Amino acid sequence: MLEEYIDQQTMIEKLQACIAIRSLKSKAEPGMPYGREVYRALEYVLNLAAEMGFRTANIDGHVGYVEYGEGDEMIAVLGHLDIVPAGDGWTYPPFEGRIADGKIYGRGTTDDKGPLIASLFALKAIKDAGIKLKRRIRIIFGTDEESGSHDMIRYKETEELPVMAFTPDADYPVIFSEKRLVNLKLTRNLQADSAKWTLAMAKGGNVVNQVPDSAQLLLQRGEEQIHLQGKGMAAHGSVPEIGGNAIDDLMKKLTQHSCFAECSETLKAFVAFYMEHLYASWDGRGFDVCCNDRELGRSTFNTALLYGDEEKIQLTLDCRFPASLDVETPLQKMKEAGEKAAILVEVVKNKPGLFMPKDHPLVETLQKVYEVETGERCAPIAIGGGTYAKTLPNTVAFGPIFPGCQNRIHETDEFITVDELMKDAGMITRAMCELAGSAER
Repeated sequence: MLEEYIDQQTMIEKLQACIAIRSLKSKAEPGMPYGREVYRALEYVLNLAAEMGFRTANIDGHVGYVEYGEGDEMIAVLGHLDIVPAGDGWTYPPFEGRIADGKIYGRGTTDDKGPLIASLFALKAIKDAGIKLKRRIRIIFGTDEESGSHDMIRYKETEELPVMAFTPDADYPVIFSEKRLVNLKLTRNLQADSAKWTLAMAKGGNVVNQVPDSAQLLLQRGEEQIHLQGKGMAAHGSVPEIGGNAIDDLMKKLTQHSCFAECSETLKAFVAFYMEHLYASWDGRGFDVCCNDRELGRSTFNTALLYGDEEKIQLTLDCRFPASLDVETPLQKMKEAGEKAAILVEVVKNKPGLFMPKDHPLVETLQKVYEVETGERCAPIAIGGGTYAKTLPNTVAFGPIFPGCQNRIHETDEFITVDELMKDAGMITRAMCELAGSAER
């Protein structure tokens, strides 16, 4: 049992140190394309890997990797060190890694620092046990997954591609399909009217792949002002139904406020459009584009970002569709609805879905690993989340959320239990050995 080679306490301490680095994307600096704190996280894990005796590489600050073993072919574990903003309302500090009731709290504990630290200790266990491998094993540390995965574009320009890989940034068991991701920008020009309430400012949300937990707007009429705030509950953008959208709350409060009847006509028209097509419509029902594939899942819509000033109001939507769906028809419906309300609907991202047959060797191998490690039989799954797996060929997502466990990715009070961290390390160890062609396990 290679888990015997994993020092649990040291692994926890190294994860806590990694959590303490606030690796949010920020202004680029020389050699630090995604900002100083993201680079600090990359530097930290590469130094840790070097201390463990692994070969390391830093690709212009975009991405790093560690490698072990020999062979002409290479398999990989791909993860990311960048995080989404912590938001408000945490029980424990989001950048401390505090342990309470067997849980390690902090932004990134599940997505994706916890699984990456577990991967490093899994590779060290293989090394310390002297396991002979037919293929090299590489752990790739990405730094821009939450903001467009430009890091992996750079990686593919010059670096070797794995023959097979998995990314531990979603769910167990193995994920054979991911939805198509479409980001839309909706813009309505506004006209001020000094006799009516007009928009002075609107702001909501942090990142496009998160359900916003706060939103606000400021109305103005002459010297008078009204400030409204919307409250919600953060969740991953792929599962908007389990969160509470603060922009929804804000728009509803505006319609119920006594000032709404006296708002400028252009602002009222925009809010009416929102309430008809977007309010409480997490599956696209408001645009009549809701779809559901029995095997690949249902469409989801997350109104993620709000921006507004005196001249315009703008929304950014995170829409996800089953990988099998041709999205041109629903997109055309949405554009036509926008035109009727003088709202410009623009596609700013249209990322293909992922589909790998269930009998593919990678899917079958990881499924077998899951069943052996847990003793449970469970079919491969399709999800709405867009994982790192889409950035490399022959790659699927595998863990770290176990069936029946709460999905804490992008949520307030994100945590990973100590037990789950150890289970992930064991699962990743076996997966590495199986994919690298070792008979010694």
